[in-house]
Amino acid sequence: MLVLGQITSLQVGSAMAKGAYDHVGPTALAGMRLTFSAMIMILLVRPRPRRIAVHQWRVAISLGLVLAAMNVAYFQAIGHLQIGVASTLELLGPLTLSIVLSHRLEHLAAALLALTGVLLLTASAPSLSLLGILLGVLAALCRAGYTVLNQRVGHLFPDWSGLTVALAVGACILAPVTAATDANTVAAHPSVLITGLGVALLLVPASGSPYSTNISPYGRSARLPW
Repeated sequence: MLVLGQITSLQVGSAMAKGAYDHVGPTALAGMRLTFSAMIMILLVRPRPRRIAVHQWRVAISLGLVLAAMNVAYFQAIGHLQIGVASTLELLGPLTLSIVLSHRLEHLAAALLALTGVLLLTASAPSLSLLGILLGVLAALCRAGYTVLNQRVGHLFPDWSGLTVALAVGACILAPVTAATDANTVAAHPSVLITGLGVALLLVPASGSPYSTNISPYGRSARLPW
C-alpha cells in the first residue's frame, strides 16, 4: 500500500505540475514544491535545531541537497518527455541500487524482472528527447541517492525532524532560484501557487511513506535490500 501510495502521489503531482508549465518553469515548480512541503512539515513537526547533533546535520543536509537536485531534474525531464516515460526512467535509480545491494536470490530476481519491465517500457516510447533522457537518468541517480540517504536519516533521527530539516535545506536552495527566475510570472499568474501547494501536499506522503518505515522499529531492525 505504501508503494502504491507513493506511485499515485508521484503521478498525480507530475500531472498537476506539467499542467502549469505554460505559466511557470519546471525549476520554479520544484522550488515551490519543496518550499511548501518544508513549511507544512515545520508546522507539523516543529523540529528543534539545537538538539540535532553535527553528524545528524551532515546527513540531513546531504538529503536536502539530493532532494533539490532530484526535483529539478525530474520536473525538467517531464518538460521533455511523457510523464510515464520520465517516471519510469527515474525508477531505474532505486531498481539498479536494489540489484547492486541485494544479498538474496529472490530479491535479485524480482529487481531484475522489474528492471527489465522498466527498460521495455522506456524503449517502446516513440521519438524520445535525448535531453529528456539525460535529465531522467540524472533524476534516477538522485533517486538512488535519496533512497540511501533517506534510510540513513531515518535511522539517525528518532522522529520526523530529519526529513523536515532535509526539506527545509532543499527549499533554501531552490526558493531563491525560483524568486530570481519566475517571480514576475508568479505575480502575473498567482494561481500557480495553488498548483505548487497541491504538488507539495502530494510530496509529503510520498516522502513520508518510506521515511516512516525507517524510523519504525521494523525499519530499524530489517533493512530493505536498497
